[in-house]
Amino acid sequence: MSNTTHISSHISSLIGDIYDAILDQSLWTGVLGKATQFIGAQAGALLWRNTVDEAADVVLTFGIEPHYVELYTEHYAKAGRSGEARGRFRQSSGYVI
Repeated sequence: MSNTTHISSHISSLIGDIYDAILDQSLWTGVLGKATQFIGAQAGALLWRNTVDEAADVVLTFGIEPHYVELYTEHYAKAGRSGEARGRFRQSSGYVI
């Protein structure tokens, strides 16, 4: 199997897993884990972002200790409301930060 075929197979599988998770919310953690590993990362997070006040909330994580999620939420996600995080969340959708 060529590398291109291998990658295409993984992408197709990941897309299928995303569709499955839409129907069964309990699958999201596994899907995030698979997506994280696909890009060669050790951890990943799914964030919800409000572009009006630049605040963000952590929806789901993979490979991140809860303590660090809490620190992130307190320091960065809530910082947008006070103006401290200007520009941090101004990336277009799909940008990895």
